[in-house]
Amino acid sequence: MRKRFWVAMAVVAACAALAVVAVVAVGARRGTHPPAQFSLDMAPVPPLTAAACVSEARRYGFSASAGAIICAPGARYVWYQATLANRGPYGLPACAATGFDAHGKPVFTGRLFFDIGGIRGLFVPGHGSITFYWYLPRKTRVPVSRFTATCSPVHGPPNV
Repeated sequence: MRKRFWVAMAVVAACAALAVVAVVAVGARRGTHPPAQFSLDMAPVPPLTAAACVSEARRYGFSASAGAIICAPGARYVWYQATLANRGPYGLPACAATGFDAHGKPVFTGRLFFDIGGIRGLFVPGHGSITFYWYLPRKTRVPVSRFTATCSPVHGPPNV
């Protein structure tokens, strides 16, 4: 009789241990989030020359004259080089960034406009990435030393 009692207790303890492991595993899985579809790495760079900016705009289908028009305001703004990665299927990104000065103080916070020239969105193929140069949508009072950025997919059909 005593042996049966201890065998039953061992079975109960083993079941309790398995239940604890299962609860911890499910809780840990719920606590993790899949990686964001888009990521944006940005670094401040010197302003592009007018010719280099037009060349950058031409990569996205703009004519030289249209490129000159959309590049003209850039002479007054902070420029950045960025790599935009898409870990998912086709999608258009909506991104926001914060630019920090040399002391770590935010000097720019806002949305980044990837409809270069207001005409089309910045397309990133599924499971791919692109690197580009562009400028912030507004002036900063002091130079930007580093950036952080977050992105999310734009839902709905793309603007063409």
